[in-house]
Parts: sequence; C-alpha cells; structure tokens
Amino acid sequence: MIITLSNRKRGKDVMPLEVNILGYNHKQETIGRPRGMSLYQWFYCERGSGALTVDDQRMVIREKQGFLLHPHVTHTYRPLSDDWTVHFVGFKGPMCATLLMQLGMYDSGAYYFSDPDFFRDRIADMFHLYMRDRQDHNGIAAACFHLLLGLSERISQVEHIGTYNANPIVDRAISAIERRYMEPLSIEDIAAEAGVSNEYLCSLFKKTVGQTVHHFLTVTRIVNARLQLLQFPDRPIADIATDCGFRSASHFCSVFRKHSGSTPAKYRQTANISDLHN
Repeated sequence: MIITLSNRKRGKDVMPLEVNILGYNHKQETIGRPRGMSLYQWFYCERGSGALTVDDQRMVIREKQGFLLHPHVTHTYRPLSDDWTVHFVGFKGPMCATLLMQLGMYDSGAYYFSDPDFFRDRIADMFHLYMRDRQDHNGIAAACFHLLLGLSERISQVEHIGTYNANPIVDRAISAIERRYMEPLSIEDIAAEAGVSNEYLCSLFKKTVGQTVHHFLTVTRIVNARLQLLQFPDRPIADIATDCGFRSASHFCSVFRKHSGSTPAKYRQTANISDLHN
C-alpha cells in the first residue's frame, strides 16, 4: 500500500520537514532513477530480498535490513525474490540535511536494523494519522521526526557481501543463497536454481561478483550468524551454527574465527550492534 501526500506550505515558507510518500507492506517492483529523487527515502525489508545499486555500487538487501537514499543520488532497486516486501517513507524540507548529518545518517546505502518492529510501527503510526485526518501534515511530520530520532540508535551500515553488475543468472544464484543459506546447500543446488552448469556458474559468478560462489555463501552465513549472536545472547552457539547452515558447531567456530578474527563466543562478549559492519 502506497500513499502520496500533497505538499503543504506554511505561509510563504515550506515546512521544515514534510512527508511526501509512505509505503506499508508494499511488494516492491523494480525502480530505476538515473537522477535520483528530490526526497530522502528510508526503506525497511520486511520479507524476501532485493538488489540495490547506488552510484554503481551494488548490494543485496535482506530481511531486517533496509536502505537510505539521499536526494539526487543515482539508484536502482529491484527484487531478487518474488516476495520482496518493504515499508518506506519519503520526506524533504530545509531541516533534513542538517538533521540527518547530526543523526549520523551520512551515506546512501544498506543498513542493519537492530529493532525491526520500530520502523514498521512508526510507518503504521503515520498511516493511521493519515487515515484519521488527511490534512494532519504537522502530525505526520512530527511522527517522521520521531522515527528519524529513534532510528539513529537502531541502525548500523551493513557489511557489504559483494558488489556486482546486473546479470540474471547471478541474480538467481544469489537469490537461492539468500533463501537457502541455512540448508546444506551445495554448488550443484545453486547452479540448478540458476539454470546453468556448475562450471559455468562458478566462472560467471567469479567474473561478475569478484568472489567465488562458495565464498559468497560462507560470508552470507557468517553475516547472519553475527546478527543472531548479538540479537539472541542466550541462544546456544550450536543452534546458531545449525540455523546458519554450518554442518557442526566446531566447523562453525573454525570458519567464524577465520572470517571474524575471534570465536563466536568471544565476538558475542565484545561486539555490539555498531560493530556489525566491521
């Protein structure tokens, strides 16, 4: 569902912050904007996954992640899975640039959300305000302001698993990895979903993404394991290993240490949400 709000002026002056568009549980289609938009936009991924390209840098957006787009930034985003569903808000105004800089929202790109309910609930609040009174521009703007303030404490930039040029075969392979990384997934399984031979996929993937299929799969599992280690501090490491597709706890610990420089237990003790992108 998408709502487009009409602009409102206060006397001769534009409002310092105004919401122009809202999206809730929107099944996202492909969007390409070579010149960007005149708005700031925040998106949150509720289900599925999509590919975001910002100034020729391409990244995958997963569940519990989102992305920020600054005005006039070249961007494209499109679904990698059929169920890619997002919530979003678009806003502008003379106070926005200073506000976002003060809140640490410097860069367009992908972000991890430590409290997924927060963004979803604030968007729902704005929808309710609009449905109650479509002229309540001040109330909706105030709700957006509180969203931004609270969001600043709940986001960190995502570790980019890879950037790559668009290719439908590679997209199908990445979509398979995103959906099935928790399974005992083989190169053969991924190639079958991409519709090509193992050898062709491995060669094309390496050429397009700059890393092997196996490495991409491993890093995807590690990134998701990091999130679980911090989100669920009391959950057994062996359970997280299983949920993220590792064949055993010992294998998980070995691979995790190689990629992260510490054991999962040590990482859990010393890291915090702001460390997820390191």
